[in-house]
Amino acid sequence: MKGFLISCFISIILLSAFTLSQESPELSHSKINYISLSDMYGSRIRNSDVELKIIVENKEHQHFNLVSDDEGNIKFYTTQTNIDIEIIVDDEKTPEKDYYGKFALEEGILNDTEIRLSEIGKVTGVVMDSLDNVVPYAELKLECGDTQFQNTDKFGSFSFKNTETGSCKIFAKFEEGVGFQEINIEKGQNTDIILKLDKTLINYDTGYSSFLWVVPLVFLIVAIYILANSKYALRKKDSRKEDIMKTLTDKEKKVVSFLLGDKKYFSQNQISRKTEIPKTSLCRIIERLENKNIISIKKIGKFKKIKINDWFLSK
Repeated sequence: MKGFLISCFISIILLSAFTLSQESPELSHSKINYISLSDMYGSRIRNSDVELKIIVENKEHQHFNLVSDDEGNIKFYTTQTNIDIEIIVDDEKTPEKDYYGKFALEEGILNDTEIRLSEIGKVTGVVMDSLDNVVPYAELKLECGDTQFQNTDKFGSFSFKNTETGSCKIFAKFEEGVGFQEINIEKGQNTDIILKLDKTLINYDTGYSSFLWVVPLVFLIVAIYILANSKYALRKKDSRKEDIMKTLTDKEKKVVSFLLGDKKYFSQNQISRKTEIPKTSLCRIIERLENKNIISIKKIGKFKKIKINDWFLSK
């Protein structure tokens, strides 16, 4: 009887060990790794969020979100060899990512290895032509440590992440127009720019009017609007839109009438040229019209586009 109980006890222990190994394959087939993170000057990167990717044959294999300890160390599980590792570090004291590094390790990760990371920042902005029209799908080249290539999106915007700090050059090209700017990237900061091309581009499809043909079109549409609005006012003098227009100043009415003529987005520079209102006065007018819910403003970086609000059109 005693021998039978001992056999049962040993069987239970063996079964538990087998079950544990089945439920924890990562622990049974992986080893624990300790590495330390430093900047390029050897200072430890402590108490920061760390994103670690292990890449095997150019495909992401493992992804860890970690926090470095008081000594700048991180701990994770893997037994992979002949890999690339990519590390991004984010210090909560800055608005953007702070350190970056990508390394090829043929023998895998060795414990107590010190990894030195480069300081990084971010570059965002918008590409515009000489008349402040945004330029979608423009070609971009950023020379900052490594050279990076990109195209603007349909709004003319772009964003370069994990960019090495220091003095950099950024180039833009679309058809015959080119632009260039020197910028300085700071650790953990976003550098926001407007990159101007040296030409006015009138043959690309942006959804915005070009200066060469928009003027007669605007005058025509404004004339049609005034005529139609006059007839409407005679039929219904107590309309909501007319009541609102009566509360506006002459300059506010001038801006609203211009925007009503072509119900799409315009830049402040375009509105200023068409209405002959100085930019300093126009800024205050636009702020008042936005507060009255008459216009909508779309922000693209530091750049603003303005149009008549749908709420006002429905009145």
